[in-house]
Amino acid sequence: MQPYEFLTKQQVAQIHDATMQILQEVGIDFRYPPALEILKKGGAKVDGERVFFPAKLVEAQIKKAPAEFTLYARNSECDVVIGGRHMAFIPGYGAPFVTDLDNGRREGTLLDFENFVKLTQASPYQDICSGMVIEPNDVPHEIRHAKMIYAAMKYSEKPFMGSAMGARGRDRVAVF
Repeated sequence: MQPYEFLTKQQVAQIHDATMQILQEVGIDFRYPPALEILKKGGAKVDGERVFFPAKLVEAQIKKAPAEFTLYARNSECDVVIGGRHMAFIPGYGAPFVTDLDNGRREGTLLDFENFVKLTQASPYQDICSGMVIEPNDVPHEIRHAKMIYAAMKYSEKPFMGSAMGARGRDRVAVF
């Protein structure tokens, strides 16, 4: 499919300049002390939990990023190239509700999530299996991310997006 050009080069430059201004003058809050240490060592200004990124630092990191890279799938026929002139399509993300013909609008379940993963796998128009195409509200939030990753691995050969619970979640064990 031919990529769309939604913005002019001037508009892209305006967005970049505004972003750089926000990163330098407003900053971003990080509430994870190890990240604050890494960012400080890397050249960012740290004030409490607020981190300010100098333009030169951001530009240097942008130059390190590859123009494109590959997301590898279990089935190499499903590998997806990101960047360059490539486009990747992915289902929506984070819907808390689902609608079905029998029950109307209701909270999503793990079964709904599994069914959306299967639909994504079957579709030739979806390239990546979403990390959270529907929020499975019937699974405790402490293990929800693990159940979703497991379902994506079990029911799809396409690349998938995962999630993590951070330092507090690393000691929890998901039961499949």
